[in-house]
Amino acid sequence: MTDRPVVVLGLMGAGKTTVARLIAQHLGRPLRDSDADIEAATGHTAATLAAGPDGRRRLHDLEAEHVLSALAEGPVVVAAAASVVERPVVRTALAPACVLWLDAPPEVLAARMTSSTHRPDYGEPLEVVQALDRRRRPLFTAVADVVIDASKPTETVQRNALAAVDVTPPPYT
Repeated sequence: MTDRPVVVLGLMGAGKTTVARLIAQHLGRPLRDSDADIEAATGHTAATLAAGPDGRRRLHDLEAEHVLSALAEGPVVVAAAASVVERPVVRTALAPACVLWLDAPPEVLAARMTSSTHRPDYGEPLEVVQALDRRRRPLFTAVADVVIDASKPTETVQRNALAAVDVTPPPYT
């Protein structure tokens, strides 16, 4: 892997944080995670921000600012919020990065959405994921260097992600 930043994208529940953390560890790079960094900066989870005044728009502004700031740091690994792909300025900024898209069927992602309290509640999970998938799939396709099937077992997803950034995956026992 060169000194290109690595950005892990995908819809809610795709496993961005888990994969980005593993890549950062193996590359010896700083990890910038949108959920954790925004919560540290604001004192609020994404779910709280989305429910507040100006809700989604404010959250998505913070998420876009986060990825742009992270990319300006140099060779980092970023677990980016899915919303950032909707911003043309972010898509442009992603061009020099190695972008991994963790893709999975909406049914798989909807089942995972209920596993965490930090995620915003935008309504019935399957309907929400299907709508987001329709809107963002073409954008993810446009920016992704590598597409990884995130519906596979965790070990397989991790191996594929490490291989995508030229890191020899560790043996799993």
